[in-house]
Amino acid sequence: MDSRVELIVRESLAHPRLAINGTPDAAELERYVSQLIGEDWLDRQVAEYRDWAFANSDPVIVAKTLPLLPNVNYLVPRIWATRFWLSDPSTWPGPPAGAIRLSELAVSLAAVELLGADLFDSRARKHWSDRVRDINGVWAVVHEASDFVHFARQRIEVIPRFLVPASREELILRLKQGEFAVECKAIRPGTGRKIKAEHFKRFADIVLADLARSNLRWSVRIAFDGDLGESDLGPLFHHVHDRIVRRRSGVMQFEQSGRPITIELSSIPTTVITEQTMGSVAAEYDYHLVLIATEPNVNGEQQIRGVIGFDSSPTDRPWRSLSLRDAIDAAAVQLQGRGPGLVSVHFFDYVENLESRRPGPFSLSRKDQTASPTRGRHGVMRS
Repeated sequence: MDSRVELIVRESLAHPRLAINGTPDAAELERYVSQLIGEDWLDRQVAEYRDWAFANSDPVIVAKTLPLLPNVNYLVPRIWATRFWLSDPSTWPGPPAGAIRLSELAVSLAAVELLGADLFDSRARKHWSDRVRDINGVWAVVHEASDFVHFARQRIEVIPRFLVPASREELILRLKQGEFAVECKAIRPGTGRKIKAEHFKRFADIVLADLARSNLRWSVRIAFDGDLGESDLGPLFHHVHDRIVRRRSGVMQFEQSGRPITIELSSIPTTVITEQTMGSVAAEYDYHLVLIATEPNVNGEQQIRGVIGFDSSPTDRPWRSLSLRDAIDAAAVQLQGRGPGLVSVHFFDYVENLESRRPGPFSLSRKDQTASPTRGRHGVMRS
């Protein structure tokens, strides 16, 4: 491991809020991840993603929103965004979301190598690299590495057993009371949802780029009932693109796959957004999924550039679908007969209200904690 990367990791462990110390640190961390994954394979993946970004959207938008394309590794958009930013950082007010997220993840991955050195032999490194590169395995790796760093920052001795091929254990905490197992379960984006956020993000990026090319400051609202699949997005975009090219705002209604759909395009004010007003502005566009894009004006203030929203009321049931319940069930089986343990579940989708993930009458809120545990179907939960 490069000495600079080691120093960044040790500083991050001491100070949880990572701050990228300029482009040199970001470049070192990007290089570390690229070498871990395998640069030849990664370069081909990044080139394909770059081509999509330039051909279908705007690269600056993509570097901030990081849409995940089909059959693309979770890390690829973040690595591409970092390289794109590093190619000319002087034109950016700061690192884009992709560079920040990659740096955070790179620190976690490097911390596993640094603090888990006793297990990180050549066999473990190959196993780790294969999982990071795997389009399905990378989700678990991200979660395991993040959990490892979380416990390390609490000054708890943590053993990364996930480095051992075919290990039944993932993390072991060595406490005064003895060893404590941690099972890590990752809930991938879109699990249990009728409308996948990644599909919406790709659609919104393409539409925003269309609006920018036409120099239109518009809101695009698409209203429908039920769910929306990836195959529905192409026809929807055709309708939206046609209206943008012809510069026709207003409302249009039509049927698609036997259900009514409404598309509303309207001009929006050049509202200035600050940290204090962000919540109230977002409340004006209270859709199921929404992307609000801003740009700096001549005074350096952020003002709204475009709004894309899916206005629907789908019935998402993440607890009863292949989501939290199944993750806990699987972890309980792995922990069976091994004493006390902890199940750590990582949601890759944004979760606004954890109460929506609860199994029934049990609260997940800290403010509702009581001294006594409640026994439910899935073991002991403190409510």
